Amino acid sequence: MKVSRWFLAAMAALALNTQFAAPANAGLFKMDFGSSENIDEDGNPIEVQGWDVIETFVFDPDTFQVKLTDQAKSGDNDVVLDFFDMKNPPEGSEGLGMTHNNPTHEREEGLKYDGVDIPWQVKDDYLYRNPDHAGTEILFRFSNIDPGKYNVTLFEGRTTDTNGQFGKVWVDNDKNGSGEPELENTGTFASDQPTGEPATVTVDIKAGQYLWYAHMEDCCGGVSGMIIRPLGSAAKPGDFDGNGTLDAADIDALSAEVRKGTNTVKYDVTADNKVNQDDRTKWVAELKKTYFGDANLDGVFNTSDFVSVFQIGEYEDAAAGNSNWSEGDWNGDADFNSSDFVAAFQDGGFEKGPRAAVAAVPEPTSAVLFGLGLLFGIRRRK
Repeated sequence: MKVSRWFLAAMAALALNTQFAAPANAGLFKMDFGSSENIDEDGNPIEVQGWDVIETFVFDPDTFQVKLTDQAKSGDNDVVLDFFDMKNPPEGSEGLGMTHNNPTHEREEGLKYDGVDIPWQVKDDYLYRNPDHAGTEILFRFSNIDPGKYNVTLFEGRTTDTNGQFGKVWVDNDKNGSGEPELENTGTFASDQPTGEPATVTVDIKAGQYLWYAHMEDCCGGVSGMIIRPLGSAAKPGDFDGNGTLDAADIDALSAEVRKGTNTVKYDVTADNKVNQDDRTKWVAELKKTYFGDANLDGVFNTSDFVSVFQIGEYEDAAAGNSNWSEGDWNGDADFNSSDFVAAFQDGGFEKGPRAAVAAVPEPTSAVLFGLGLLFGIRRRK
């Protein structure tokens, strides 16, 4: 039997779309840990819309369970979150549950983590383990999440947590979580800034698997919220917030990771087990295909970029660490000064138009170099 070409092409396209599309029922889950700040500006209690609010709780007798709401209304309506104490806690430090707290009150408006709006009522309080003995854990187990890739984002609103806040995120076939990592894998999601510093871990959940999070108690601070967001397609390299676009938020996040020096795998775009200036260079030149100095990331470095950054007015100002890419910080040190012009002009893209596409490999081939040289030679002769 003959099969028409159009049918084969249609089936191939369907297979490709099925491979990269998010599952039809991939849900969005948003958890607000603690309710002491769920008030309006006048101090009146309010109901936070679009979040599952989890208040102070005690184990009964060994667990506490919450049925989660699929905020995307995609049909993943059977997801359950179970809390457990750590296995074999030290004597005298057995977990009783979790308690909320809110020692700082930033009330920062307009925050967005991993593309999700964050009300200050969600960010400004948190849950911590009771008792809060350093070195202990509370385990979170998520059951029945539909298969697919997800971003798991954690954040803490407290700005006085000098210890940092760390956790472990993993996927496990075992309902008892036997595959728990030995070390934290989130990086810190504590910050001394009112805007916070969320941490995102990407996971791939198969049918029947459990998602786990271990809250690592350190006797200071806790976890304010968690977002589990489905990824609609294969992750784009360098798109750290998963919004489908390589933008200023991504290069700013990468620059912050370089400054921290923690070598978080998520930001290692060169795949050399390091997060450094080489990753920034690859992001700019190969992934975004632009130049250092392109403040508005429109693909060209020209005078409009200078106009933009000088209108903002942060050049060699007195405030340390207050600049980002769109404000003139092109070398990634969080300040805008003459060293940023050095970085931009050394890249050689000023008034040269769009950067020629190059393959995303560690070193360009001789053919690419020849092609670029020929291109620039022709442009100079015109």
